Amino acid sequence: MKKNVIFLLVYLVPLFFSISCQTEREPHPPETEPLYMARPKILIESPVAHLPLILEWESVNGAQSYEIETADSPQFNSSLKNWTTMETAFRIETIDSEELYFRIRSRFAEGNSRWSETLLIRDEGEDISLQWNR
Repeated sequence: MKKNVIFLLVYLVPLFFSISCQTEREPHPPETEPLYMARPKILIESPVAHLPLILEWESVNGAQSYEIETADSPQFNSSLKNWTTMETAFRIETIDSEELYFRIRSRFAEGNSRWSETLLIRDEGEDISLQWNR
């Protein structure tokens, strides 16, 4: 009899409590994802272009405007110029250096998206070359 009681206490009681605890648990609330703010995708028709250069990007649903940044290094340590526009195209009339780095992000009421991929615009005399700086 003593062995039966010990068996019940050691094996069956913990099993009962583990089953009852699992069934009585409240399900975890689903994780809510933070608001996703899409970044613009720059559209390039050809890797070679001429000035004036018109850069276009896909519109982003819900974006109030777009912020454009240019720099002379891919790290954007010190930006050369910044613009804000509601359009999905931007015209570059001149390039003041041999290499110009270009990126854009969407602006929302809740904040800004991540920056787009960086585009390297290189002055090669009569032509302008466009390539992704990855």
